[in-house]
Amino acid sequence: SKLINQIKENIKLKFGDQNKWMDYLWIEGKIRNDAYKHDGDDRIMLKMKSGELIDLSSASDNLNISALAEPVEKNFICYPKSCGIN
Repeated sequence: SKLINQIKENIKLKFGDQNKWMDYLWIEGKIRNDAYKHDGDDRIMLKMKSGELIDLSSASDNLNISALAEPVEKNFICYPKSCGIN
């Protein structure tokens, strides 16, 4: 995008046009978070007053566990603050 190209250009202007610096000063990636997996052994269990253990997803009609079960992916970039756009 235009913003990303401008930030990369600012890095080159400030630190020189050597590509070796770009590997250290520009980092991009994707992170993924699985907030709740309702399958397997990693389930969240609640202990009821009766002593019965039940899965969190069946504990309450008000809890929307399906929203937590979907993985969330987000892209990120890191760069020197001084090279950003004001």
